[in-house]
Amino acid sequence: MWATAFRRLLSPLLVFITFVGLPAPASADRITLGTAAIEHGSYDLTGGYFIFAVSPVIHRQLFNEVFLTPADVGRTLVADASTDVDFAYFQWLLTNGVGNYNETMFATSRGIGGIGRESEGPLFGLVTPDFAGSRIDAITFTVNQFQVEPYFGDQVLWLRGTLSVLGETGDAPAPTPEPGSMLLVGSGIAAVVARLGRRRPTD
Repeated sequence: MWATAFRRLLSPLLVFITFVGLPAPASADRITLGTAAIEHGSYDLTGGYFIFAVSPVIHRQLFNEVFLTPADVGRTLVADASTDVDFAYFQWLLTNGVGNYNETMFATSRGIGGIGRESEGPLFGLVTPDFAGSRIDAITFTVNQFQVEPYFGDQVLWLRGTLSVLGETGDAPAPTPEPGSMLLVGSGIAAVVARLGRRRPTD
């Protein structure tokens, strides 16, 4: 009698586990891992290209396809795996635990030769060489201000903006149980129930 009642109670749970699975653990929210204040001047008063590059392959650059003008104030450029073929390279360099030389520039030429820093850490205000131990999901650049100002007798268009690294830090969430694993668990419970059903009570 009790075995029959146990089976009736357990059957709905078995179906749920086998076909639905346990709820997945919540993943960590993407956060801003670091930011850098950017300021560059260009003699072309119409605008220019903002570029972020990290050695040793300096010709791999982010944001170098977008010509920015004063009309772009407030715009945020986003580089991630879906928008830039070089993004995986930047992910690796910014998390490999080695301080790599990097440059930022703003000019009408899409070459490189702007302000350089010996390591990603100082650029983003870190006490470590880079973002080792974190996962980088995106790198963004927000245009905060365009301003024409005098500079040693010439007029210069100054770009001021924020370069940000977005991602996750710390341990990754536990993996979700695979359907195959859940099926094995469900099969094991079913076997136990079947065995209990075959047992006959003693007098």
